Amino acid sequence: MTDSISNTGCVRVLALTKYGPLAASSRHRFFDYIPFLEQKGVSVTPAPLLSEAYVRDIYSGKSPDVTDIARSLLSRLLQLVSARQFDVLWIEGELFPRLPASIERLLALCGCPYVVDLDDAIFHTYDRNPRPFVRRLLGQKIDVVFRKAAAVTAGSDYLAERARQAGARKVVVVPTTVDIGAYSEAHAAQNQLTFVWIGSPVTERYLKSIEGELGQLLPMLPAKLHLIGISPSSNLSLPGAVYRPWSAATEGAEVASCDIGLAPLTDGPWERGKCGLKAIQYMAAGIPVLAADVGALSNIVVHGKTGFVYLSTPE
Repeated sequence: MTDSISNTGCVRVLALTKYGPLAASSRHRFFDYIPFLEQKGVSVTPAPLLSEAYVRDIYSGKSPDVTDIARSLLSRLLQLVSARQFDVLWIEGELFPRLPASIERLLALCGCPYVVDLDDAIFHTYDRNPRPFVRRLLGQKIDVVFRKAAAVTAGSDYLAERARQAGARKVVVVPTTVDIGAYSEAHAAQNQLTFVWIGSPVTERYLKSIEGELGQLLPMLPAKLHLIGISPSSNLSLPGAVYRPWSAATEGAEVASCDIGLAPLTDGPWERGKCGLKAIQYMAAGIPVLAADVGALSNIVVHGKTGFVYLSTPE
């Protein structure tokens, strides 16, 4: 692999993401960096595991197509056959969810260096799984992935500390970022205070955790609430809420048109690994944040200056 760098003068990277750019995690931690890396002489070949159709199904509340998932797994195996053509593999979390770290072990054994990027506490999917056999079989899987990696980039201190405890050779905290240019629209003056929440059906449950408080607060002020990324068919009971569809082209302007951003979380092990994307998006738009005092949010939001943090309900 070292020879290939000297022969071409270009570092070749295979980006083995979990999703395509439609999913926020893959978009902000992989795809957003590709133009910059290529300007610096790094050739990046994206190779998502799951299709955009899979993501759309999840976001719309549909069950994913099993055939599509099977095709995705086969496609990843074929991608890995060509792994030695690249100088480094850039992996989002793990190569094959819910399977042992056999391929990661094999890559390390064959001298194929890989870097693991993590923005969620996926290790808790296994070591805190309610099924005992999953905990026995996969409880230490992500620790193995960490140890075999050339480096680990983590979106929060919580994730980085787990990688260090697992024996990772090199660990770097790389906070999640957004393109601030996409949030540079001038804040629109409104006659009524407007709160905003941006997310997906996957994170809707955290908004549900403050549903009662919002139901009392909004009419009291009075204030409006814009919900970006979920539909009126959600399980929320927030009369008068304005539901806005999400798109990469409009999310910045949608957020910037509001007054206060909401970043609720419950307080549990999975949430402590969260990287605070919502708060980062609100602050990029220049609006204050009301956030749970959990995980990276505790560091991102400066209480009383850039927003306010509140003690969250334990999981």
